[in-house]
Amino acid sequence: MAEWIIHEVTTVTNQDNCVFMGATVASGNAYALVYGTGMNTAIGRIAKTSDQIETGLSPLQRELNELAKMLTKIAGMIAMGLFVVNLLLTTHADTGWFNAIQLSILFAISVAAACIPQGLPAQISVALSLGVGRMAKKKAVVKKLSAVETLGSTTLIASDKTGTLTQNEMTITQVYLIDREYHVTGIGYEPKGSFLDPKGKVVDAKTLLTFKGVFQDGFLASNGRVNPPDQNHANWYALGDPTEAAFCTVLMKAGLDPNEREDHFERLAEYTFDSVRKRMTIVRKHKGKVIGYMKGAVETVLAVCSQVNLNGQLKPLDESLRQQILNKAQEYSAQALRVIALAYRDFPNEGAVNDAQPPDAVESQFVFAGLMAMIDPPRTGVKEAIDAAYRAHIKVMIITGDNAETAYAIGKQIGLKNGESDLPMYTGDDIKRKTDEQLKALTHHRSVIFARVSPDDKYRLVRVFGEMGHVVAVTGDGVNDTLSLKKADIGIAMGKMGSEVAKEAAEMIILDDHFATIVSAIKEGRTIFKNLKKTILSSITSNNGELVCVLFGFVGIAFGLPAPITAVQILAVDLVGEMLPLTALTFDPGDKDLMSEEPRKLDEHIINRHSIMNLIFYGFWMGAAGFFAFIMVYTRGTGTTEAARAAAYSAIILCQFMNILSRRTNRTIFTGYLLTNGFLWGSFLISIAAVAALIYLPSIAIWFGFAPMSLNDWLYPVIGAAVFLAWHELRKGIEKIKD
Repeated sequence: MAEWIIHEVTTVTNQDNCVFMGATVASGNAYALVYGTGMNTAIGRIAKTSDQIETGLSPLQRELNELAKMLTKIAGMIAMGLFVVNLLLTTHADTGWFNAIQLSILFAISVAAACIPQGLPAQISVALSLGVGRMAKKKAVVKKLSAVETLGSTTLIASDKTGTLTQNEMTITQVYLIDREYHVTGIGYEPKGSFLDPKGKVVDAKTLLTFKGVFQDGFLASNGRVNPPDQNHANWYALGDPTEAAFCTVLMKAGLDPNEREDHFERLAEYTFDSVRKRMTIVRKHKGKVIGYMKGAVETVLAVCSQVNLNGQLKPLDESLRQQILNKAQEYSAQALRVIALAYRDFPNEGAVNDAQPPDAVESQFVFAGLMAMIDPPRTGVKEAIDAAYRAHIKVMIITGDNAETAYAIGKQIGLKNGESDLPMYTGDDIKRKTDEQLKALTHHRSVIFARVSPDDKYRLVRVFGEMGHVVAVTGDGVNDTLSLKKADIGIAMGKMGSEVAKEAAEMIILDDHFATIVSAIKEGRTIFKNLKKTILSSITSNNGELVCVLFGFVGIAFGLPAPITAVQILAVDLVGEMLPLTALTFDPGDKDLMSEEPRKLDEHIINRHSIMNLIFYGFWMGAAGFFAFIMVYTRGTGTTEAARAAAYSAIILCQFMNILSRRTNRTIFTGYLLTNGFLWGSFLISIAAVAALIYLPSIAIWFGFAPMSLNDWLYPVIGAAVFLAWHELRKGIEKIKD
């Protein structure tokens, strides 16, 4: 409105006297004053800010960088230590220093390189790729591999409301006719549902036909329609305004045919909705009668009504009835329902109405027909998904440009809670008045609703959430969501309703626009990280075991024993014995308690003080098992160095199999979870066959320095692996008792 000037700072959504670039003018005429072009427009400011946003590394990338740095340092220290020790052991009177140094450097580099998990990059890629495939089947398309794991680290979800938490399909739920009131069941545009009286009894079709006029009023005053599923639409869908389409659905629920109504009620004139009148009228001709059908805001429709249809009888619309209608409308509004008033008028003839007449000349002396209240209902399964997010210790925020009361009501319906306290709600204007520190304090709540927010407000909230240390997942579907989608740790665009700009800015696209799909993807992300953690710890444990076996060998050399394992054989452990099982480990399904755990803390790395002690402990016992098998076969078994080394090699691989099986779960391995990964068991069989080939095929064994072991010789690697597994199970039992 030209005369309405805003004297205070407010959000874009409240600047009703402005027209923004990208808006579509549907009707009417106006003069406008241009106060900004290009980058000075609202969209321009979004584009400018978007270009300035720097996207950092994902949590997984940061974790792998830390791991790479640590492994590099450790490998360097191992190489230096082995070089010095080997140099001291190989230097004697008839060997020159130059040859001793050459041999020591070669040995140190070979063993240090063998202690690095060479297959880890491939295993990470396989794990992420498998996750992408599984998520695609669940309607979540990932554009960036590392984003899969980022989801698993999510601590806060900032979700849009319309289309994500709700159906984005307006549904009429209440019908009010002065002397009667009905609740309408069914959600969305599909015409399935019943009419229930205040006692919950289903209203029969015959009774509905007695007041079919009110259903016709809403439909015949609208242009929106609904259509059944077709080759391009999986479900019933709307053509036109969603609010108007809802009247088509309720007409069909009442047993009336919209096509038949349209054919029998010829359109003569239309007075479209505008923000001043806040109502719309369509004049039609039926059986020689000229009838005007009106719908709009309750106050504006009542302002042009002089009568009311009370049980089929026309009565004057006195002040008492007017107040009764307003009270009912207010009651519906308090439930966050959108209330539409319906009215009609019989005109004397066609000449009384034409398109050239102004609306005010036609819109008077109408008969009030009733109220219909509607809502964009929550999606099926959203409440359960919210509960799952809470159990996973994830905060859920609604950030929407919609009306505050509607957002709050939807939040309550879908089960948003803030513990025992009331659910906090703030508008865009509230956000502008708060400092960053005050906004950060809001993240202590489990859920908060932010309504009537602008793109800048949403971007600021996401930035503040991230500064608090949260891993933030943000949903969005429009150009105005671009900033927050790019700033978030993982931006999630809507596949159905989302714009191409939003999809381009996001790292993941939800094809069904459903919040439950996001929670499902978070579970997949957690599963992937758990599997990667198992793989990394299992791999490093094996490398530690190989190193310990080498160190035991140094002690043995001092007593005149040969080395229990060579650098080539260590490489064969990694490439032949464990590469395939470690890769198959990434196929592990999620543990049943996975979504009840807290999100992982980003400052707690995979390799930390606790895990280092764990790796040293189990690495020691794995290396000890290998050296034990070597000593026993060398002194009591077959007796050859090559057979003894084959025993040490086999013991380390069998211990690694036990290590992999035990690290799969924090519970004992002797549960149903043991058999949930068929790929893993298949990889064990293939690896065992490969090991047997290395030991028992002479043409291969000679290259690796192995000789065949007798059946009795296998007893020692099996004993070593059994003792190793016993240590794992004992530790779990002790930790369970402590808990």
